[in-house]
Amino acid sequence: MTQFLRSIFRWARLGVGVFALALAGCVVPETGAPIPVQTQARIAGGEIVIAAPRGFCVDPKTLRDAPGASFVLFGHCPAMARDPAQPRPSAPVLLSVTLGPEDNLSDSARIKTIAAFFETDIGRATLARSGRTEDVDLIEARSGQGRLLLKIRDRSAPASVAEAQVFWRMITVIEGRIASLSVMPLAENQVSDARQRELLVEFISQIRAVN
Repeated sequence: MTQFLRSIFRWARLGVGVFALALAGCVVPETGAPIPVQTQARIAGGEIVIAAPRGFCVDPKTLRDAPGASFVLFGHCPAMARDPAQPRPSAPVLLSVTLGPEDNLSDSARIKTIAAFFETDIGRATLARSGRTEDVDLIEARSGQGRLLLKIRDRSAPASVAEAQVFWRMITVIEGRIASLSVMPLAENQVSDARQRELLVEFISQIRAVN
């Protein structure tokens, strides 16, 4: 189980590692013709649809879909489409989801297993982009309603990446698979803790609504 969880959250780290590539998905280019955008992505062999709240669109350059894990990153629709008339998101953040493979655990057992995993050095290390325990702080953890909410400080992001060190992540279950959802503010102290948690709830609600 430990190796299984390390594999899943390695994908989450790699996904957040492409954050710099997606920053272009937050600023509307001054030139260029509008391009088509997607508000949803099908992953897990087409079995699961991932959708985000209004104003967020899939970044196709960072989409990953493999048998063991899948990753979807959402940027701002106006920038992704090169069209300022597109709906704008309600907050200056990026959203991501990492989805693991199916397993035979109950939903409650999955959450308990993951909560215990993050109490270990190996578990905390998976929260850092660098994969090193000393680079990350687990500031706060909340559980309930089949969800684990984590407030994380990650000091290992490259200096070239303009993003907040502190962000919130939700661990939950989507269609029998462990899922990690993150909300990533574009600047420190720009989006409140409460609003980040609200966005995560809106995100998972949207995903459940389309599946």
